Amino acid sequence: MENKDTVKREEIDLYELLLTVKKRYKLLLITFLILSILSITIIAILPQKYEAVATINPDYVEYKSQIDIYKNILENLLSVKNKNDKDIILQLSNTINNDANTIISFIKSDYLKREIANKENINIKILKNIIDVSTQEGTGMINISVLFNNSQMAEKILSDCIYFLDTFLKEFYENSNRSYFYVIDPIHISNYGKPVFPKKGLLIIVSIVISIIFSLCLVFIVEFLERKKSR
Repeated sequence: MENKDTVKREEIDLYELLLTVKKRYKLLLITFLILSILSITIIAILPQKYEAVATINPDYVEYKSQIDIYKNILENLLSVKNKNDKDIILQLSNTINNDANTIISFIKSDYLKREIANKENINIKILKNIIDVSTQEGTGMINISVLFNNSQMAEKILSDCIYFLDTFLKEFYENSNRSYFYVIDPIHISNYGKPVFPKKGLLIIVSIVISIIFSLCLVFIVEFLERKKSR
């Protein structure tokens, strides 16, 4: 008996909710349309971000002796006046026997950002936030990516990264005839040349769902307040 009463009350409550929605359908529709148009407009004007990517395979360095290594490090330190650049060379010297670590350290360094900033006339603070590097587990290959609002510029910055990396390694190891890495996956724009951000389709769906929920909540709140006022 109690179960029947509970089911009946739930049916009545659902029916009352539907009546409320029917009664306030204009408010529901207007609120939904305003929120949907507003959110879609905001999504449409969001700045697009393109991702330029490349994969390189580091090659291993062979030296005649440990004396050559430390002699080269010392010469680099003596020739560099900038303290930050000296710190970079010292940092790289800790990973001298592993090209992968050397490459990653260089890509993350402020030295590279300054070189690109001077060449492309870009604020170095922007470069610090758009260049990323990671290592593929198992293969040891290195992924370098640049996230920028212009696809051509993203590819250009990534090309600069690879160029300065090649120049730096050849100067650092004093062997201009040797390649210290190989480009396995050439520079290209990921996501089939489309922006990786924002994901407009997903954002539009989410905004529509949120607009519906907010509109329904507003309808029920208005109805509740009016009933409370009339009592």
